[in-house]
Amino acid sequence: MFSREKPRGGETKPRELTASWGIAAALFARLWLAPLFAAEPAGTVVQVPGAGRAQSSHGAVRPLIAGRGVYVGDTITVMDASYAVIRFATREVVTVRANAPVRVLSANGA
Repeated sequence: MFSREKPRGGETKPRELTASWGIAAALFARLWLAPLFAAEPAGTVVQVPGAGRAQSSHGAVRPLIAGRGVYVGDTITVMDASYAVIRFATREVVTVRANAPVRVLSANGA
């Protein structure tokens, strides 16, 4: 997206519009910050004795921390000699072990 601007010398040169920055900011917010603003998590991390992470379907990675949510589309992974306990909104409890990632497909157990 360019507009033409005439400098004093009469020649024209392209000038980039600032609207592209707004679009970039909106895209960034949608891809990277979406899990933070989701209406409801699919479940909650209950326990993580060791290291683990949740990777969103958009590729954003965040550490697993007790009390924080996991969301539909997240892939839960824990490191060697560790595990994570997740309690879902349906009251089901899942233990994720090392070398066995779990992907959250639904918030309602269907």
